[in-house]
Amino acid sequence: MDPNNLRFQPAKDVTVAELEGEIVAYSPKSAKGYHLNETAAWIWRHSGECGGLPALVAKMSEEFDCDLVRLQTDVERVVNEMAAAGLLVKCGNDLAEE
Repeated sequence: MDPNNLRFQPAKDVTVAELEGEIVAYSPKSAKGYHLNETAAWIWRHSGECGGLPALVAKMSEEFDCDLVRLQTDVERVVNEMAAAGLLVKCGNDLAEE
């Protein structure tokens, strides 16, 4: 599957608390708690607003001064890790529906 076409959004069943720009999240899917640093928290918060990974990377590059190629790689890795943990779901997934 082409990662450029993938769209993710925060899972509706995740419980979150924001602490000084960071997020503490609990995923019932994995039955674990997670600490998201400021960068991962930014990705989690903005993942549902964009038209896919390229749009998310473009939006993030506007706010952070970093290498675009490295940013693309890092965002893909973080999104995949959060999806595997149940913090993000693909748009259209039943878990994302209310």
